[in-house]
Amino acid sequence: MFCKNCGNELKEGMKFCGKCGNKIEATDQESHTADTETKIPDVHKISALTPLIEFCEYLKGEQEIPQELQEDAKLDLLLKDIGRVFIKGILTSASLMLLLKFSGETVTFGDFFGCSIFCWFVIGGFVYFKRSREFEKLKEAAAKKREEMLKNVDSRKYDSEDWILGLINENHKRYIGDSVFDSASIRDDNKEAFQAEIAEIIKFADDNKMNTLTLPEIIEKFYQNKHHAKVAELQEDMEGLKEKVLELKSKFEAMEIKNDINHLLEGLEAFLAFTPEDVPVSVDKYRITLRDISTEVKQIEQALEEEIDVRERAADALMSYVPDYQKTLKKISSKRAKYPDEQLSSSFVNTFDLKVNELTNALPTSYETVKNRAAEIDSEIKNGIACLTDMLEAELQSRYKRIYGRPENKLAL
Repeated sequence: MFCKNCGNELKEGMKFCGKCGNKIEATDQESHTADTETKIPDVHKISALTPLIEFCEYLKGEQEIPQELQEDAKLDLLLKDIGRVFIKGILTSASLMLLLKFSGETVTFGDFFGCSIFCWFVIGGFVYFKRSREFEKLKEAAAKKREEMLKNVDSRKYDSEDWILGLINENHKRYIGDSVFDSASIRDDNKEAFQAEIAEIIKFADDNKMNTLTLPEIIEKFYQNKHHAKVAELQEDMEGLKEKVLELKSKFEAMEIKNDINHLLEGLEAFLAFTPEDVPVSVDKYRITLRDISTEVKQIEQALEEEIDVRERAADALMSYVPDYQKTLKKISSKRAKYPDEQLSSSFVNTFDLKVNELTNALPTSYETVKNRAAEIDSEIKNGIACLTDMLEAELQSRYKRIYGRPENKLAL
């Protein structure tokens, strides 16, 4: 005897097919005779999708599991009573005003309006209390019924339910991500999603005319196709992210900043090495990798923006110091110019002039260069000016000693 669903050979007395899980009807076993070798049923006479379609219909026919009542439900109850409260308040207030008038009291519109407000408040409070009690009772009843129905899910399963859910979850986990459906969830919070999933599988099989495949093969093909399409989209996103990382890397290099950004490129290239048809990585793993790298890229971009801001402020500060540095350089040069070259050693004259020219040319440095090296340039200028001052002071001391035969006593002066 053979299974009508997948063609698997069955042993005597089996109630379910060991390959596809299809239930074996009693009539199938009764019709099985000794001439089975010559009488093999058409394995595709009954569609492979039949168990899936019947399961879907079975779920639709089940009693609806009540959802937990939200506060909006209480508000709906109260909104229905607003008109009644308003009318009752008006009528009650009017009755009271008539009683007062008949008793000889003077009644004004203000008295009527104030009384109406009081009646609305009293009647509204009573109605609110009443509806709140009704809502709590409804909420408790719905919660109790929901709990009982969810407890009884396992006892009223469809014959092939575990097999179908197992196929879907196994392939979903391999190609898309974690398994998502179980007996309780497909009747509760995942009900609509599961119905939509089954509808997609059936449509996929019909569109691709999978008449010769078994249900396990159809489900696997469905999730393979879903995997390939999703991964192709995610790889496009990864290519875009890779370009962004390469752009960041070039900025770091231009700014002479050391940053270990290569590990991001390695992670992206590892995933881009797979074609969408490869199945070593599920869609969820692609998404997680893409999300993690995107987060890290945003953090690096933020750090880079902060670094650029710091450098720009340092560059602006240095550019504002340049006029002062130029004045200081002119003072040193003018002090040197008081003495003829024959009074100073030739080595000092050449070195000093060379250093002055070097500093003079370095002061109007381009803004981009200053931005990348503001601290270094500032330090170089200060050190250069200090060096010139020391050189000039040392040479003048040497000149004084040559002329007068003794060092200059600055303390006495």
